[in-house]
Amino acid sequence: MPAWLLCALNIYQYVMYLPLIKLPSKTVLWSLFNYVTNQKQRNLKWMKKNIGLMPILPIKFTTKTEKNLAIYHRVIEKLKETIKKH
Repeated sequence: MPAWLLCALNIYQYVMYLPLIKLPSKTVLWSLFNYVTNQKQRNLKWMKKNIGLMPILPIKFTTKTEKNLAIYHRVIEKLKETIKKH
């Protein structure tokens, strides 16, 4: 979900006195927001979306592709849960 869309939806939610949409902590957008707004971050660098910012998976993978697919599937499930809530 693009950041502008999340902002627009939350403005609507706010105006209609509905609960704000909060991204699951396993998404890239949440990870970027967390990185930018983290007070412990002293040396902020510009970057594009980055899988390295995502929370760590508890298992080891043999290839980077397997790891990225596991992250992708985890994010899809979390987004489905979030959509069902709203």
